[in-house]
Amino acid sequence: MEVKEVLTLVEAAKICNVSHMTMWRWAKQGKIKTFKTLGGHHRVLWSDMVEFLEKNDMSHLLKRVTPRKKKVLFISSPMVGSDELVEKLRETGFLIEWVADGFEAGRTFSVFNPDCVVLNFSTPGINGPSICRSLKYDPVTSPVKIIVLSDNKVEKERLEEIGADLLLPLSENYSLLVKKIISVCR
Repeated sequence: MEVKEVLTLVEAAKICNVSHMTMWRWAKQGKIKTFKTLGGHHRVLWSDMVEFLEKNDMSHLLKRVTPRKKKVLFISSPMVGSDELVEKLRETGFLIEWVADGFEAGRTFSVFNPDCVVLNFSTPGINGPSICRSLKYDPVTSPVKIIVLSDNKVEKERLEEIGADLLLPLSENYSLLVKKIISVCR
């Protein structure tokens, strides 16, 4: 079973190797932290599931779950060596999407649901600061990590204001970018 950020009680029960009724009782008794959807259905956040398993000496059951691959969305015009960068990230276990304009970025973001956005501020037709603010100040997208690629000193000073998590110089040092993506996404 692949990890999802939000589990139904049936999915949580499968991980725990119990019936869904047992999981429902645990939820009603407050043994496992859940939240209710608008329709009144219990859901379990993955982080709460891990906490529950560890607290109840059932962490060995996590071996049965395949970790969800982290997703990275690049918003940038093609860069020299970008194929190698994508290949390195895929070998490390990431899913990658690459778009070159703002319209495609919005459409792809909503479908792909990335964990990290790598945004090249020098890409024509992209308003980098506006994209950063939109992502960071919307409660739904605020957990997404944003790495900005820019050589502009002004962006470095405004990094926190625009909501980016990390600013890297625009260079062909892809090994540094790969390391930073891995550290930001863990």
